[in-house]
Amino acid sequence: MLYAKDFEYFKPKALRKSYLQTFENNNGKNKKFLRQPRIQSASNAMESKKESNTLCSILKPYVREYCDTSSLHGFRYLTHPELKYYEKIIWLLIIIATTVACCVVYFDLSELYYNQRIQTTVEDSVHPLFMIAFPSIGLCLPYRIDWQRLQNEAVKEFLPSNATAETIQTFYAFFDILGSLKFSDLERLGPLFSNNSQVNLSLIDHLNINSVMRYLTYSCNEAFVGHCVWRNKRYNCCDLFALERTEVGFCFVFNSMVNPDDKAKAERSPFYPYHNSKAGEGTGLKARMVIDESRIPPDVRGIYVMIKKPDQWNADVKYANYNTYTKLAISTQITETNDRIKVVKPEVRRCIFEDESNSDVYMKIPGLRYWVGNCRTRCHQQYVLKYCKCNLELFFPRTKVDNFTRCKPSDFKCIYDHSHIFAEEQHAFEKQFIDDVANDSMTCSCFNSCRQILYDGFFSRAELEGIDPADKNKYVQLDIFSQSSYILKYRKSIRFTFVELVANFGGIMGLFLGASLLSAVELVYYFTIGLYVRLHKQIRELFVTRHKKPKVQRTRIQHKNVKTSKKRQNSPYKY
Repeated sequence: MLYAKDFEYFKPKALRKSYLQTFENNNGKNKKFLRQPRIQSASNAMESKKESNTLCSILKPYVREYCDTSSLHGFRYLTHPELKYYEKIIWLLIIIATTVACCVVYFDLSELYYNQRIQTTVEDSVHPLFMIAFPSIGLCLPYRIDWQRLQNEAVKEFLPSNATAETIQTFYAFFDILGSLKFSDLERLGPLFSNNSQVNLSLIDHLNINSVMRYLTYSCNEAFVGHCVWRNKRYNCCDLFALERTEVGFCFVFNSMVNPDDKAKAERSPFYPYHNSKAGEGTGLKARMVIDESRIPPDVRGIYVMIKKPDQWNADVKYANYNTYTKLAISTQITETNDRIKVVKPEVRRCIFEDESNSDVYMKIPGLRYWVGNCRTRCHQQYVLKYCKCNLELFFPRTKVDNFTRCKPSDFKCIYDHSHIFAEEQHAFEKQFIDDVANDSMTCSCFNSCRQILYDGFFSRAELEGIDPADKNKYVQLDIFSQSSYILKYRKSIRFTFVELVANFGGIMGLFLGASLLSAVELVYYFTIGLYVRLHKQIRELFVTRHKKPKVQRTRIQHKNVKTSKKRQNSPYKY
């Protein structure tokens, strides 16, 4: 009979069963244990080695080490060996809550930094008036030329003796209309180009328009009556006023720095442009202008008054009727801007610094300071150049750096054809607030200067006493003064700088997380460079092992001749 034990001799040694080991327990019963085969022990070792080679098993000790040594508060409790699991969960929730609170406060500060960065405060409510220049005052006659001079002397002065009747008629008609022409009202040129018109402007293209207009304009002695008063002192009006071009035409301007003579005067005297320290009626400028009805058209009934900065080309005008005593009280305010605000774009801060000439919205008259009024004048000039390819020097300046062609009388046909565009001006952002903005108009994206001075005039009028209504001379009495001896001064500054944002964020991190900048650097370093230095070999071996295909080894089984003893050969059992 065959038993299984008889086959143990022919099995490999690794598969042979070991001897039984017995021991006696406390109850006296014998328990038998079989020693596991060696192949089973090797399998367990391979599985444990496989588990130890996972990415999680490699990173887990490293993360535990960081939590134990981190400078961030609360992280060491997540891996503390003496704490229970529910305590670690509580600390984890606390860390999450404080991190969320820190992020919420940071986003609030960021919104304040990016969207509400600029603030305007009152720097001085009693800033002395004498520290700011008195405004420049322009007095403009609606009809600026002497009609009698145009009919008589002008023809002999500018036209040849053999000039044709058509040329003389064209000369009269053209300069008669220019006598009352304004840039904002170029439609007055209409009679020159109507179907019934018999003028040929090309016949007078050789004339310099500005030279003729300056010759025809009233002189200072003809425009003013008596003396002018400045700060309770009498002056010759021609010593205070100078003839200048504006967008209204030629005007008599006081306290200006536009003309080269006035600029030279400012360089010679530290007290020019003039300043004033007093306020109230009679403390500023007083002047009296005369209008001879026999030398002007019948529809002219007053003068234009312009209030502008000394180095500003043009400003909006207000009308003062004749035979009136007009009081003009001027209120002044100034706004200064901190240089640190330059980090904000001009489109956001809505102002331009003098040295920001590279900005897309920077536009000014060469030789003059940047003001919003100068920017608008330059914009109007550019539109005339765009459509008519010439500079309308009757209203706009031309400097040495400007390569402009002077508009001739025949070019006024183009100017009249586009008068509907030149008549209206809009801002680039105006369409966001007004629904019926004209498309065919000038678009001037002019921002205020970051150092802005504003002059606001308040008019009051009364009838002049002792004036005969039948008198051909009409008068306008002006009293221009400051409303208050103190002005408001504002300061525009940046509310949050980047340094202040970082400082506030550092305080928030310290409050909620007990962290600092070095804690953030430590966190980044620990899981980038430190992780690579400490674990790059193990991680590389792990990925190499995962992507490496196992090699299948084929072994040949060789049968060995088993020597049997003689006793087994003589055994009655056959194998």
